[in-house]
Amino acid sequence: MRLTRYTCCFASLLTMALCTAAVAQRRTTHLNSPIVQSTTGAAKPASPLANLVSLASWTPLAELVPPQSDGAAQFGQSVSIDGETAVVGSYGDSSGAGAAYVFVKPPSTPTRFSRAARLTASDGRPNDNFGCSVSISGDTIVVGASIYGSPGKAYVFVKPPTGWADMTETAQFSASDGQVSDAFGVSVSISGNSVVVGAPGQTVRATQDQGAAYVFVKPANGWVTTTQTAELIASDGAEYSELGSSVSISGDTVVAGARVFDRGAVYVFVEPESGWVNMRQTAQLLDSKEGIGSSVAISGTTIVTGSPSGSVGRGPSGAAVVYVRQGSVWTSTTTPTATLGASDGVPGDRFGYSVATTGDTILVGAPGAHCVGFNCRRNVGPGRVYAFAMPAGGWIDMAETQELRAHDGIPHGAFGQAVAASGSAVVAGATGTNSAYLAHYASNSGFTLLSVPGSTSTAALGINNLGQIVGGSSLGSFVDTNGVFTMIGYPGATFTWAEGINDAGEVVGYYVDSLGDSHGFTELNGVYTSMDYPGVTGTYLYGIDNAGDMVGNYCCTSTNQIQGFLYSGGVFTPITVPGAQATTVYGINNNEAITGFYCDSPCTAGSVSGGFIYSNGAFTTVNYPGAASTGLGGINDSGDFVGEWSGGTYGVGGSFVFWHQQEQFFGFNIGGVDNSTANGINNSGEIVGYFEQPANTGTNYGFYGHLPGH
Repeated sequence: MRLTRYTCCFASLLTMALCTAAVAQRRTTHLNSPIVQSTTGAAKPASPLANLVSLASWTPLAELVPPQSDGAAQFGQSVSIDGETAVVGSYGDSSGAGAAYVFVKPPSTPTRFSRAARLTASDGRPNDNFGCSVSISGDTIVVGASIYGSPGKAYVFVKPPTGWADMTETAQFSASDGQVSDAFGVSVSISGNSVVVGAPGQTVRATQDQGAAYVFVKPANGWVTTTQTAELIASDGAEYSELGSSVSISGDTVVAGARVFDRGAVYVFVEPESGWVNMRQTAQLLDSKEGIGSSVAISGTTIVTGSPSGSVGRGPSGAAVVYVRQGSVWTSTTTPTATLGASDGVPGDRFGYSVATTGDTILVGAPGAHCVGFNCRRNVGPGRVYAFAMPAGGWIDMAETQELRAHDGIPHGAFGQAVAASGSAVVAGATGTNSAYLAHYASNSGFTLLSVPGSTSTAALGINNLGQIVGGSSLGSFVDTNGVFTMIGYPGATFTWAEGINDAGEVVGYYVDSLGDSHGFTELNGVYTSMDYPGVTGTYLYGIDNAGDMVGNYCCTSTNQIQGFLYSGGVFTPITVPGAQATTVYGINNNEAITGFYCDSPCTAGSVSGGFIYSNGAFTTVNYPGAASTGLGGINDSGDFVGEWSGGTYGVGGSFVFWHQQEQFFGFNIGGVDNSTANGINNSGEIVGYFEQPANTGTNYGFYGHLPGH
């Protein structure tokens, strides 16, 4: 149910024949187009990477911002999240010393995060760069400060018994051999009772900027100001190799990135059985093709590292390289398990500037992606975060399974400057807008792929309470009954589209005849019946309830605008939103609540003003929070309904469901941002729709299933 679905009928057309022909042509083109188009209309470059169909879902939850009174700058340079707590670093503020901000998810608003605390250093001074790195594990937060003109420090904050509040540190960390310009604190990571801090400027045995990583283990009586438990260095450390430029820790394993031989390397350090001691690496990970190490992340037996200037075989758009441990121990290798790239990557994207991994999902930030004009010279764009779901057989060279972006898409937003993940929650920093964005990402969204066998594209458009699904495909319209597809085609029609189905299995839709006129139809047990709204050349049926009452639209009258109707007991009743120039009716439930969307005057091609519910003779307008346009699809007997939104505060768009009992909207996307359409919902909360994969290619896949928790 695209908001632009009836664009031709909103426009001022001379005849309905032109409208129906355009509808048929648009549908046919959309379902069979071999041309791959980008969002700007330019052809995308071919990718040597596999692009896999994915039912991953992406749900925007919140935008995290500091109070204006703080004068925060570079907010979003660093981010971290654990469970229901997120922390965002801002290494510049009104004092110049920097701060870190804590956001928590209140029980009363489960899809939103609110600011809980501002963390600062007790000895903070201008140019400390406090907040240049952050990390959280449980109730402990670590903040790095690569203090200018000083060795640098890291600060530990422990959550008070009464909850997070504005506070200074619980303890400070420093290196016992620290020197000016070590950049100690430029990278930090915490896992349980262990903290690792990178110092890429550390001079090791007279080797300038060889770099080191320092491990701190929590004492029995809690965190206290201290120097390191162990210092980690590389056995082949060279001048300016800068070990510790990036660090990550998971359990007993530390990973540190370095610029060895200008190609980069990742060093793995595994804690000895007796505990952490000064040591050299357990294993060294190299890649002969990409310059790795500028960002690193580890989860379990998987390490991912970024290469912002990597090529993936087609120019310096960036790459991310994956290593999976073979056997029970990490061993040195020059052969990565997989290389990940963006399907739409171009030079300057800086794909790999930030990385995160959680479970079977990898997220890669590209703050320069989709730049325009002058910003491209600075390698700054709106930015993207690319999500990769591990295939069933393990990691392979591949392009993203989903692309995430900020809702406002500011040209210099640098979304993806930092990225972190915990479970299904993702937080991404965008220094260009001085904000961070929180989202829910699920590589297994609870939905199942629906595709008519042999078709190139499929769209699921309606579902009844028995789980039967109707829709259209490149092979024609269909009814899916427990995986068995029955094709629907009105006899003699040039085009047939099935839209709705009731519990008796009666299908409604519309067809186009040889003259180009469109007619509504019903089908039950192979018997077709044509239906026309009196006095018009275009009739479309979209929904039917168990009593046989139907809703749809007619076009065109003297105004050339589409209008809705209810057909009940042999009588057509027009449905027009008061004051609207055009009304599109889409769904009906067994309580005769009717859904759709409308356009205020003057209507232009593709314009949609808002959604509505019509029940007991009264209209209620419905708008997705912050959206410019809202269109409603199907509605079930509980009053839950689905739809699509776009524009406004959030800038892009996507699908949504409204849960009537909770009185709450829940937005989601499948296959990519602004890339899925939710069309129908039954009494079991099962949702159907379709999405494009890869994005903007015109190749549709249907989906059905339940959102998590419903």
